[in-house]
Amino acid sequence: MVQNIKMEEIVHQDNLPAKIILQTLAGDTSRVPPHWHKDIELNLVQAGTSISIVDGRQSILSPNDINIINSKKIHYGDILEDSGFIKLITIQWDYDFFLRYCPDFPQYQFSLDNREWIKPKLRELILKIADLHQSTIPYCEMKIYALLLELGSLLLEHCLETNPCYQDYDLARKIEQIQESIIYIEENYSRQISLAEIAHHVNMSPAYFSRKFKQFTGINFYECLTLHRVQKARDELLNTDQTITEIAFNNGFPNVKSFIESFKKIYHITPKQYQKAHKC
Repeated sequence: MVQNIKMEEIVHQDNLPAKIILQTLAGDTSRVPPHWHKDIELNLVQAGTSISIVDGRQSILSPNDINIINSKKIHYGDILEDSGFIKLITIQWDYDFFLRYCPDFPQYQFSLDNREWIKPKLRELILKIADLHQSTIPYCEMKIYALLLELGSLLLEHCLETNPCYQDYDLARKIEQIQESIIYIEENYSRQISLAEIAHHVNMSPAYFSRKFKQFTGINFYECLTLHRVQKARDELLNTDQTITEIAFNNGFPNVKSFIESFKKIYHITPKQYQKAHKC
């Protein structure tokens, strides 16, 4: 039985049950490997277009679109190459905030499917929260808290649906096993690891693990492993004086050619070109 699954920890702002982020992401800063967290995440796209994958379900997000990432859902996203960037407002909301008002909350999750009528009101509230977040007016945190209460009450009243993992133990356990495999990748990306090794680690056959990993993340095991390696290598390119060869071997690439090809596939330029363009 997989236990003690690690999640991304989100630090909320003082006096608020949420972290509010106004951000513009370019292609070279947006590619984060599949991850999950306990908080509820709400995103409003203001500009640009991106792909969002949540538990293997892919959707295209355009300006004015809203998406909700429920608690512990494996997710990641990427900016469409033609878009170049995405501007969005993100609210990462304390799970216990909802549990406080809805004791049965673990049985449910949020969905905006077939609820187009409520989206304009949600957008209006999110934009008000964003404006106040940038404001220095007195007691703006109290005003934000009031808007969070209004926004949360709308979601609880109109957007709940049954959480399929609540009563389906087999489904919940499979998702935990895939989460555990992502942790294994995070902890072992710097060495050579195989699909068979990681499948054994989570007590699945290689073929079955491969299917379930793609089902719940939207990408295959090797794509996820490469994303982790390239992201870590990118950090070393910007923050160390190591050579391209050293960085390649530090992060599990079998040779420099493999590193350059993987890096170009994600960032569309070579590691050296990226380093020259971004390193101070």
